[in-house]
Amino acid sequence: MPQFDFDHSNASVIKAPLEGKSFNTELTGENYKHSVVSSQDYSADMMLTGIEGAPYNIDYYAQMLTSTEEPRAFDINLPAAFQQYQLISNYEIRLTDELSSDYSEKDNRLTLQGTALTYPGLKPNVGDMLIGDIGDGKAGLFAITSAVKKTRFEATCYQINFELVYEVDGLIEKQINDRVVKKTHFVKDYINFGMDPVLASDRYMASKQLKQAVTDGLAEYLAEFYSYEYTTLLVPGNGVSTYDPFAVSFILTIFETKDHPLIGKIRQLNTDDPQLKKYIDIWSVLLKQQPRLLDNCFSQVQVVSARSFSRNVLLQTVAFSGIDNVVLPVTRKMAIDDVLGLKGVRLPVSNNAAYTPNHEQIEAFKQEGLKTIPDVEGSQQYIFSDAFYNALKVTPEQSDFENLVKRYLNKEHLDYQELLKFFEQTDNWTSFQRYYLMPVLFMLLIYQLRSI
Repeated sequence: MPQFDFDHSNASVIKAPLEGKSFNTELTGENYKHSVVSSQDYSADMMLTGIEGAPYNIDYYAQMLTSTEEPRAFDINLPAAFQQYQLISNYEIRLTDELSSDYSEKDNRLTLQGTALTYPGLKPNVGDMLIGDIGDGKAGLFAITSAVKKTRFEATCYQINFELVYEVDGLIEKQINDRVVKKTHFVKDYINFGMDPVLASDRYMASKQLKQAVTDGLAEYLAEFYSYEYTTLLVPGNGVSTYDPFAVSFILTIFETKDHPLIGKIRQLNTDDPQLKKYIDIWSVLLKQQPRLLDNCFSQVQVVSARSFSRNVLLQTVAFSGIDNVVLPVTRKMAIDDVLGLKGVRLPVSNNAAYTPNHEQIEAFKQEGLKTIPDVEGSQQYIFSDAFYNALKVTPEQSDFENLVKRYLNKEHLDYQELLKFFEQTDNWTSFQRYYLMPVLFMLLIYQLRSI
């Protein structure tokens, strides 16, 4: 039996398309895809690894052209109104070779030329200008003499050739900056996020503030909670060493070793137990951004002696660390193994009454004009209140911070200024509140930074 059943009834009849009528757009238009064509999108960040050359930081002046204007290089004799630019501050190109010098007998001057690759997102034109370092404490104004597209992808790099036009002095700098009608800034990290790396000034200032808050906050956090004796993060209070494996894992997930020297030194102590893997923690819910998991994650914790863990030397559990206690969950809901009574270590199910918020602290914060936060210190409640765990949306019963997190979980708009206001008031929080709430705030700041 043939694999395909063809209809040969009209095989001898060949019909030409009617005159003046186009072919089916599914065959000739943009929707047509040959079987060998991959549907994969080639994003800008995929191309970064293939961009060779040495980084060269410049100020890039892109021509603002109308549909009838021809590109042309900077002309100091033209009125500013007839030659306008978009300035991209601190742009980076990749020099494929060193700047080469050449003596022009015709002009009796030494010229500099260079060849470089641009990052995806910029479409250079012949006549665009750039200011870069030319050595000896001097800057040069270059004109782009050619721009060649390097790939057929939508997100592509260009190879540009550029030539020195002027050594930059106060007059040249003023002349070209007088022609700038739009100021933007280049932030290379945004390419990795799959976003436009050229930011308008207001977006750039917002991203700069958010990034600075994360950098400063992380430094303060590690200075307060990193233990050089145990080489890990410890929960403050009670005069004993307490280790929270869930919080430590979260910090090591949202930060990289390049973010702070101590990140690479934080140890994750062995608290593994097959029974613990079936319980969902709030940190996982935050990372997955899935609010419906709130009903399944544990909301209360207990402190267990580290000596309760295996003392098998080969396993090197937390029992050998010298730490006194470990934070472990108290379950609100039993997993199926618990319901069926299967063998194994089982965590106790909490029968405690609902947690009552500290209304005195809430009122004090409101009177001082501060944003309210969950106050669970001294209770079994884990990070957030019962009102937070029991609602999918924003509610009046939750604190300002909890409602902010709830908007994040529901993928709603966040105001970066509100995040910065929370960051500014962290000094008013207790050490315990900073230990648990600042990692959540770091995550929100990073999330907003990538959304600017």
